[in-house]
Amino acid sequence: MSITKSSESVPSGTIRERSLAVATQAREEHSWLEKKLKPKKISARYPFKGKPLLYATCAFGSLGDALFGYNSGIMSGLLVNEVFISRFFKSYGGADGTTSGVDPSITGISVACLQAAAAVGALIAGRLGDMIGRKKCVRVGAFIYFFSSFIQMFAPGFATFIAGRTIQGVGVGFLSMTVPIIQTEIAAPHRRGLMEMFTRYRKRTIVGITVQMFAQINGINIISFYLPSTLSSAGYDNRKSLLFTAANALPYTAATIVTWWLADRWGRKPLLILGGLLMAVLLGVVCVFTEINVDVQVKANGQYAFVMLYNIIYGFTWGPMPWLLPAEIFPLRGRSKGMALATTSNWIFNFIIGMVSPDAFSGIHGYFYLVIAGFCLSSAVLVHFYYVETAHHSLEEIAVAFGDNAFADGDAEVMDMAGAKSEQVEYSA
Repeated sequence: MSITKSSESVPSGTIRERSLAVATQAREEHSWLEKKLKPKKISARYPFKGKPLLYATCAFGSLGDALFGYNSGIMSGLLVNEVFISRFFKSYGGADGTTSGVDPSITGISVACLQAAAAVGALIAGRLGDMIGRKKCVRVGAFIYFFSSFIQMFAPGFATFIAGRTIQGVGVGFLSMTVPIIQTEIAAPHRRGLMEMFTRYRKRTIVGITVQMFAQINGINIISFYLPSTLSSAGYDNRKSLLFTAANALPYTAATIVTWWLADRWGRKPLLILGGLLMAVLLGVVCVFTEINVDVQVKANGQYAFVMLYNIIYGFTWGPMPWLLPAEIFPLRGRSKGMALATTSNWIFNFIIGMVSPDAFSGIHGYFYLVIAGFCLSSAVLVHFYYVETAHHSLEEIAVAFGDNAFADGDAEVMDMAGAKSEQVEYSA
């Protein structure tokens, strides 16, 4: 590669002075809040560094994402807990300790209020993360979550419980938006895929939003939220329903570990397409077992077996991929806003699922699984025809696939930003 000057070169000292001037101007344009809260320096005050610090940061950061799974699991159990129902749903028809007399919309609100608040929290965190830094943003989210837990713990009634759960959703939104960004940015380049781009286009945003949308409407939280109730209606007692729901999480967790190996071996698109097709088939079988007129025990066992298979497939396809893909396709300077939009999409459709599902099951019963199966098929089609594969592709290849200029107009744009137009260079092989 040879480098030819397109104009007279400028002394390096001049470029350095101009760069410092640009940096000074950028600092002056920061808001008062940014100046107060933005970290002034990066402190290395940890007992270890390198890979141990990387792995520890990712592991403890993942606890923030795990809080959503914990909330989903605990709420699904509470909806079949007699003490909880008689205490908080007493005024809504749950005095007998069951939700059979409770309006489905009330049940939906108790589940979906967290998701609605998390969507708001993710949007706020997208801006706040750039202002105060990722670490402080995680701290704020963790504090909100901790504080709201006490509100729910000592809630005297349904309204207070919902208020606490709503506040908790804001904290979950902070963590679910910020933690994936931290994990992507601290990973080595060959581990994190696409990290830097110079332009942002509509197609990236569509991919980021739709992949998180389908992560929800493909049915995982319908299974998570309402599996205990489904198993109870199929013939299991409350104790077995809770036990089997907990056991169902084990193969799901194991399947997510497989993704570490498959994501780079097979690629992102094949995993998403395979997941969409297989989940559609499995949900169709679940619908059959839900509506078929057979022995209660056969019906319950059939439902549970295919729901477990569905969870395994989701665990290594649509579970982790929607969090990896947006972090890879958005450029560094726009990653916070891009991830905020994608994460907000996740929580909005999570909220919609939580609100609609009780009424849908009440109205069309097990046939609602066919609706979800249709979404799974649609997701596979969209991924095949619209998404871009990011595994094993360079920045330039992915940029071209998105229809971008690979080098930001031959680096002229970068030179302009530095205020050194006379230092433009032309690259030739």
